[in-house]
Amino acid sequence: MAIKKEKPLSPRKIASYCQVNFKTVLTWIEKGQLKSAYKLPGGSNRIAREDVVEFLFEYNLPIPHDLEPNAGMRVQLISDDASLSADMQKLLINNNYVLKISDTLFDAGLCFACYKPNKVIIDMDFINNTCKHYIDLINSRATKRKYEKVNIICMAQEFSIEAKSMLLSLGVSACVEKSKISEQLIGLL
Repeated sequence: MAIKKEKPLSPRKIASYCQVNFKTVLTWIEKGQLKSAYKLPGGSNRIAREDVVEFLFEYNLPIPHDLEPNAGMRVQLISDDASLSADMQKLLINNNYVLKISDTLFDAGLCFACYKPNKVIIDMDFINNTCKHYIDLINSRATKRKYEKVNIICMAQEFSIEAKSMLLSLGVSACVEKSKISEQLIGLL
């Protein structure tokens, strides 16, 4: 059985996705920013979908949902713990999730706006003092921009009963202890 390969995109289609002029896309091709661009015998250009997504991601441009290979599986991790980030990356990518890691709160906000994740995992050991504000922000942005429901999962070394109750009352989907991440996380996503 043959594997269906995604059709490459024309510069005009990319221009419409990015809301830029067609000539801007041609400039990106000329500069080598769209790496897989090639010419058809008639002179028209084509670019692999995955390279367009990589380009948009690299330049923090919004990625249209229908361009993403796993549109329903976008996960954002907010953590400055390199070891945790590496473990999460292995776990999620091995289970066909598309993961974006934010290691600053500024990057977290930018990533949320551009990447439009439908799952956000927050390392409470990283943003503990600002968690209520940040969770409210995610929920309000999702509502204002009419994103699909954003599931928020918080993780920490441990949760007190009060902390867990407070987070769940803010709309968090689940609270996971870091020692149990691999056991519980995939089931929650």
